[in-house]
Amino acid sequence: MNQVYEKLMKCYESVRKKVDFVPKVALVLGSGLGDYGDSIQIEQVLDYHDIDGFPVSTVQGHKGRFLFGYVENVPVVIMQGRVHYYEGYPISDVVLPTRLMKMMGAEVLFLTNAAGGVNFDFQAGDCFEKEYNNTKETATKIRTDKPYTGQLGDGFSNVASEQYRDMCDVYRVELKKGWTYQVNVGPLQGLAIAYLFDKDAQLGNSWKDYGTNQNVVVPYTGSYYIQIFNYSDDQYEYNLNVKTVAPVGTTLTKVKKGNKAFTATWKKQSVSGYELSYATNKKFKKAKTKKIAASKKKVTIKKLKKNRKYYVRIRTYKMINGKKYTSAWSKAKTVVVK
Repeated sequence: MNQVYEKLMKCYESVRKKVDFVPKVALVLGSGLGDYGDSIQIEQVLDYHDIDGFPVSTVQGHKGRFLFGYVENVPVVIMQGRVHYYEGYPISDVVLPTRLMKMMGAEVLFLTNAAGGVNFDFQAGDCFEKEYNNTKETATKIRTDKPYTGQLGDGFSNVASEQYRDMCDVYRVELKKGWTYQVNVGPLQGLAIAYLFDKDAQLGNSWKDYGTNQNVVVPYTGSYYIQIFNYSDDQYEYNLNVKTVAPVGTTLTKVKKGNKAFTATWKKQSVSGYELSYATNKKFKKAKTKKIAASKKKVTIKKLKKNRKYYVRIRTYKMINGKKYTSAWSKAKTVVVK
């Protein structure tokens, strides 16, 4: 038996003398995430110091302990703090905790870490282009409602140079038919220009330009491209964000009267949900609004006033990164309840 395995077995036997919990999932918490462990349903806690031969964390902010408990009824083992190679430990000690959690019973491992840069202009969550992305085939794929940072080389100062390939950046983003978006590129300083165009356009040739920094309703679901040019003699840095302004709306197909009630039906859309508004006046003063699940395409509103005329309208909404986007209200329909 080699020394690495002997040390691992020694740690395992030491753990089992103190803890009988069997996890299915292992989670290693990196810098800044240690507090997450305190939010779970904790059953047992074991400090690294109490495990015979186990390497101990020396980095500030790493508590240095195992947490055993449940996340949404899933049994987990969590490392609040890890050991690093730069702390002076051999690689065999750095990977020992992972091997140990496997022996405890864990079948799935989640690793986390803190990452950053030395540029003070960077913000949390910033993403960057992948060079060279100057054609449709090499376009950097991006997501909506997420900021990106890019850089263009000097355009015509030296067309034979390597930087000439970087006078143009192309991005690809997936958009949905009927939804409203805004492409924000800036600052568009000097001779830098940007376009949003569809899948049929040829780069630098036949443009179907939807413009930038203005709202646009896209005509189909699929890939769209953003092309940014630099015609100046200077390098150019920019920020890019394709923002969702509003999801596609819907229309009421029928509003059927009932006994102090009405039933509304509408065209189903791919959204997070619907909001139905109804009132006894066409200006919707003091209107009531009901939130409806995305899986529904009709709803019955009860406990209404008998023989009253109601105005009814509907809109969709979409939740993106915790923010709610709503479509315009549909054209109102009227109904007189029994």
